[in-house]
This record gives sequence, C-alpha cells and structure tokens, in this order.
Amino acid sequence: MDVTVAREMDQASNRRLLEGLTARLPEWIAQDQSNRHYAEQIGRALIAAVERRLREEKVRFLFVKTLHPDVDYEPYQRTRSFYVRLGFEFALSAGQGSSGSSPDPLAYYLKSL
Repeated sequence: MDVTVAREMDQASNRRLLEGLTARLPEWIAQDQSNRHYAEQIGRALIAAVERRLREEKVRFLFVKTLHPDVDYEPYQRTRSFYVRLGFEFALSAGQGSSGSSPDPLAYYLKSL
C-alpha cells in the first residue's frame, strides 16, 4: 500500500483534501466487524507514512487525540488499543478539546519518533 503525506497550511485546503480522501474510501471500511482487519492495515500504513515524514523533518514526537479511557465506549476502546499497539503511550488528559468542540474528556497519546 502506498501512502503519500502532504502538508496543507490552510484550513480550506485541509478540508478539501479530507473530503476528497473520504469520498474515495469504500463505505464498508469501518461499518462491518469483518472489515476491521483492512481498516487496521490502512491505519497502520497511514501512521507509518506520517512517522516517516515527521522523522525526515526531524520531529521527535507524535501526538494523537482521542476519547478518554474513562468513557466506556467500545469503538474508542478499539481506537486506543490500536494506538497502543503502534507504540503510543497515554500522556495527558483534558476536560475537552482545546477548541471546546467536544463535551467529552479527551486523551492525548504520545509516541517518540
């Protein structure tokens, strides 16, 4: 699987890029239990590509943000487990996102590159 990492500096470009990528994903990608294997392969490839790019740029750490482990919601338990399997460690919790857009507590996971 080939992955390309691009940096877009403005929010409008980011949104267009995300919408274009999402439109090309098959609808089954996260819908069905039997397709989790494929979704994880894609996730691993994306994280690996981001890590390669960040290492090239001499970045030392990668943070990801997700729902806090205190929230007992199975899809996010899988998300957190995925990050831990890739070497991320729980680093920080916050009452809500910095933008204030989420009423749920958030967790930040860190990986040294």
